[in-house]
Amino acid sequence: AFVAELDVSSWTTSGSSIVAPDNFAFDAAGNTISINSTGAASMTPEFAAGTTYDGATPLLRTATPITPGNHSLYLSIFDQGDAVYDSAVIIDNLQLGAVANVEEDCQPGVDLADNTRYFALGDSYSSGFGVAPYEPGTNNDPGPNNCQRSTSAYSQVLAVELSLDLSFHACQGGVTREFYNPRNGGDWGELPQLDYLTTDAGLITFSIGGNDSKFADSLAECILGFELLPFNTCFNDEKVKRPTREAFARLDDEASFPADVVPYNTIFRDIKRASPFATVVAVGYPPFFSSEGSDRTFLPGGRCEGVKKADQRWIVEKIDELNSIIESNARRNGYLFADAKDRFQTHQLCGGGTEWFFPLLDGGRIHPTAAGHEAIAAEIEDVLADDGYQRAFLQQGETVSYEIVVGALQELLDFLTFWGGSDFVMTLESPSGRIIERGSTDVDVFHENGPGYEQFEITNPEPGTWTVSIFALEVDPGGEEVLFSSYQEGVPNERPIGAIEWTIDGDLVALDGTSSVDPDGEIVSFDWYVSSGADDVVYVGAEVEHRLVADEPVQITLVVTDNEGLTDFVTVRIFPMDIKPESSQNTLNPSARGVLPAALLSSAVFDATSIDTSSLTMGPGAATVAHEMDHVEDVNGDGLPDLVVHFPIPDLGADRSTTTLCMSGVLTDGQSFEACDAVRIVGGRR
Repeated sequence: AFVAELDVSSWTTSGSSIVAPDNFAFDAAGNTISINSTGAASMTPEFAAGTTYDGATPLLRTATPITPGNHSLYLSIFDQGDAVYDSAVIIDNLQLGAVANVEEDCQPGVDLADNTRYFALGDSYSSGFGVAPYEPGTNNDPGPNNCQRSTSAYSQVLAVELSLDLSFHACQGGVTREFYNPRNGGDWGELPQLDYLTTDAGLITFSIGGNDSKFADSLAECILGFELLPFNTCFNDEKVKRPTREAFARLDDEASFPADVVPYNTIFRDIKRASPFATVVAVGYPPFFSSEGSDRTFLPGGRCEGVKKADQRWIVEKIDELNSIIESNARRNGYLFADAKDRFQTHQLCGGGTEWFFPLLDGGRIHPTAAGHEAIAAEIEDVLADDGYQRAFLQQGETVSYEIVVGALQELLDFLTFWGGSDFVMTLESPSGRIIERGSTDVDVFHENGPGYEQFEITNPEPGTWTVSIFALEVDPGGEEVLFSSYQEGVPNERPIGAIEWTIDGDLVALDGTSSVDPDGEIVSFDWYVSSGADDVVYVGAEVEHRLVADEPVQITLVVTDNEGLTDFVTVRIFPMDIKPESSQNTLNPSARGVLPAALLSSAVFDATSIDTSSLTMGPGAATVAHEMDHVEDVNGDGLPDLVVHFPIPDLGADRSTTTLCMSGVLTDGQSFEACDAVRIVGGRR
């Protein structure tokens, strides 16, 4: 029999009876671990395969509470009742640590110790928000908890497919700080999500950061705000862009604010400390629109769920950008990343195929359906099957080496090893011969090792070939497998800078994006999104043309993409204007001392009379309005009041080369616009 006791050894025997009141290693029937054990602790010849023994238990785990201070641990094995057979116990991975709940997570007795414990954490994209039914007690029934953990969430699907023991703690609305603080201050009965993790976790998956990035708020602005107007886009609204921009920088560990957002690198490192033997998969967010934009509504301008094509593209690009931040931080910590983007092609909202997202007016509100969760589970399963780790099986005292070529201008270099127990020691040699080993205190080196892992991170690493040696310091007599990964991160890619030049000839506007630049590469694509009250069209190419609809404002958005996939969005808004509305001949003498009348035309979606005339300028000379002549008049007979203003002709800055005069101004929401009309110069200055 085997007996484990803390601080006192009190076991006794009498004949075939064993009395061990302080033993904390016992089977489901309360018996010591022996050839007579029951349940999960039973012995079979199969469990002894590869040894000299006739039978064995599976790998078991036991635990007992402990207090601060000095203690004695008594581990005893003995034969009783025979003089023929030998017995042995193999003990490994002795750990001291903390658990979330001592009564629940540190109970005496044995259970199976393997890699089937699966912890699913995260936000609504992991909880299965919108996909009823939910696990009892997580949908306000009973009690206040509204985490909405679906029985069809991807973690549930994955647990069944891989025969895993699921511990499900994802919660809709989750944010990064709730990995460290309880949801709703604890009112929902939820612990901080990291507190659920245990040292024997075999798999951990999660999605987090979408709520920190304010995507829900962005959608609300795109759908419910002033962005419904065809000449506005939500991505041009600073109150939409700023929270996302700031959250991304914080999640990527590049900023100190917002203070309530926790960087991914911090989360990954804390997961490693809590569950050192777990395989960790960070799950990306699938795009809920197609990248080119689509439409299946009756709304003007071509919308999907009330979102214009240009805004759909912006949201898709932001999701891609967030996923790249998640992936880089996962790789930096030696973990895996699952992105089901390709699986969702044609299955986005308005994507043309079966939609794997709930529409806006459904309870799921742009979250994956059950089919979407099945696709995410399949992606995770594929990632686990092809994890990309380099593997070596080492005997005691053996060494394996890897050579890693590091490029120039790299800012981070990470080397990581993972194993199932015992200890492997990693040593680095730089291209110049510098040795970095366990215990290094060099200022450019972050080092950490624990039971089951070791990590070195070097900032601004030396370019060239690095040699990584992994030594089997203490492994099982039969040898053990060690996993190795490396990661390099270069100088961040600079965002391209989009620029639009345009000219109007009659009702045709020529659009030119060739003055756009990429500071550290090249622009590989130009996509134009042109929205008006009549239609919403997309053009591809550096130079394109679009036919204007009479007396309708139009918004033109250029999206430029560089060779590393980063994008920039730039927008112009062109409003209809009629110079000298009383005449079809817009002749103009720049030497004249009078004023030039110009009518800013209203339409069904634009009230020109709402414009503050003090914001208006016209011509190369930026002439301002002669306010004493402002008035409202329906100049084109469409029944809508138009704004008529006048500009001093000498201030316009027009000369014989002028063929178009443009007015610039500011909308009531603070966004700028332009309005242009053709002119013909007569006389004037030379």
